[in-house]
Amino acid sequence: MNQATKKELKKLIGNYVWVLPTGSNKDRKINDKESIYSVRLIKITSINAYFEDQLVNKLKIDGSCDEKNHSGLIFSSKEDAMDYLWGIDFIKFLKFDFDFKTLKIEDLKKVRDMIKG
Repeated sequence: MNQATKKELKKLIGNYVWVLPTGSNKDRKINDKESIYSVRLIKITSINAYFEDQLVNKLKIDGSCDEKNHSGLIFSSKEDAMDYLWGIDFIKFLKFDFDFKTLKIEDLKKVRDMIKG
């Protein structure tokens, strides 16, 4: 569910990875699921991932913005990117929409125990 690490990306050089654009790369007119795209990874340095792409040919591995305010989260598969977005949506649902008052105290304790592990 997390973005790809540098170690994972090194194994994927020459293959396609999935990018969730953020910062100035993000098209505000479409939703996050539609903005995910695949691109061929060609090089990894200690800070950047380089791609075979005309528009954005490099992104910082940690997802932070570069000098042009380009940023994006890099995933090893589309499923990982979609799982990441699902997690974000689920957290928003729990925070804003779910009514915990509808649960019994026993159910709340079970949820707490599941979260704690």
